[in-house]
Amino acid sequence: MSVKITIPARVLMQNTTGKLELSYPLRCSRCNAPRAEHRETHILTYEAGLIPKRQFGKRFRSRIKFEVRLPLCETCAKADFIEAPESYESEAGRAGKLARWRSRGMNLGAAFAAAAFILLMKIIPLPESLPWLQYLWLMLIGVGLVIFGLTFGLLELENQRLRKELAQAQYDVTLHRADVFGKAQVEDAQSNDPAVTIQMENESWAQECAAKNGWPIEHAEETTD
Repeated sequence: MSVKITIPARVLMQNTTGKLELSYPLRCSRCNAPRAEHRETHILTYEAGLIPKRQFGKRFRSRIKFEVRLPLCETCAKADFIEAPESYESEAGRAGKLARWRSRGMNLGAAFAAAAFILLMKIIPLPESLPWLQYLWLMLIGVGLVIFGLTFGLLELENQRLRKELAQAQYDVTLHRADVFGKAQVEDAQSNDPAVTIQMENESWAQECAAKNGWPIEHAEETTD
């Protein structure tokens, strides 16, 4: 059964780094391995104090963007990269480089696709004296597809390598990332308001973490289909 830790708003208000490092207990937050030198990162936003009668979109008086970082062992970090490569963009090492390559490739491919759409819809008129320009959108689509192919192809090769290593290590495939959420509330933020919830399967780690920090913890309600 999973458990849920609730982190109060005062923790975020007092944090000046933008990173909430949950480094205790000193072991992996998934499998309890004694060495946990890697991190499972969740990028979140806490919002409070909804400004009423906004015409376009929701706006809050308080908005805090931050990261929650949980300790992982090397093996669980490999599984975590497969599950959420985007969370490694700020990390050093091989995983960070691949995550940044993925992000840049997706952005560049999307830019070429957007340019092709603009040309196809003739939003920008092209000179009729150069008829080949009428088919420029096809070239842009082709370049975009090549970029996407290289981006996801290299990522898939890395994932295959990691899956092979996990299989050799007999990794428990039922272990997954924690469910971490930043809350949004209508009222202005108060120090004891719940700001972040962390739901995970590792009850022993969660119990020790909550006790160390004085945060409430409870068993999460199970949902049935």
